[in-house]
Amino acid sequence: MIDKPRFALPAIDQVPVRLYLPRLLHNASLASSATSAWSTYVGDLGPDSCEARSLDIMSPHASYYLMRKVVFSHQWRNKLLDRHLYSTFDALSNDAMISIDDFLCFLTSSYADYDERLKHGIPKPAEDWTEEDKWKDEENRHVVTEDWEYLDDIWDAAISHKFHGSVKLKQMLCDGTE
Repeated sequence: MIDKPRFALPAIDQVPVRLYLPRLLHNASLASSATSAWSTYVGDLGPDSCEARSLDIMSPHASYYLMRKVVFSHQWRNKLLDRHLYSTFDALSNDAMISIDDFLCFLTSSYADYDERLKHGIPKPAEDWTEEDKWKDEENRHVVTEDWEYLDDIWDAAISHKFHGSVKLKQMLCDGTE
């Protein structure tokens, strides 16, 4: 049984290119922005840092698109997409997982500039909020905390699956079956 998405998702061939092309270009712009911020951060750490070495394992663009796919899967709950994500995480090498983890930790932490995180819809941690941030939040309704919390939960389960053989990822994405 396929879960119904929260919103009706039309088939791609039914949507005119002019409607989804801007979204694709926007996502490409976000990936480039995140990659640029990550490269600057890693460059500041020096070539011998763990993060710099992981940059060669999995490209930041590929890492970013995988993260966006998980966020998308939270917005459009679909068993086929969930199973595809499970297969993707299962197929990644240990080094690729570490590489993605480094990038994800950077992007969602205070190491990344707040305005950069806001572009991606990543909320500022509640404990760091100021009164000004509350006003900004009212202006930036595209920040969806639940999506990034879901990504964090899925990522924790994926790491546990890869390095400790945990079945939580399978339970979360495949209802315990493959």
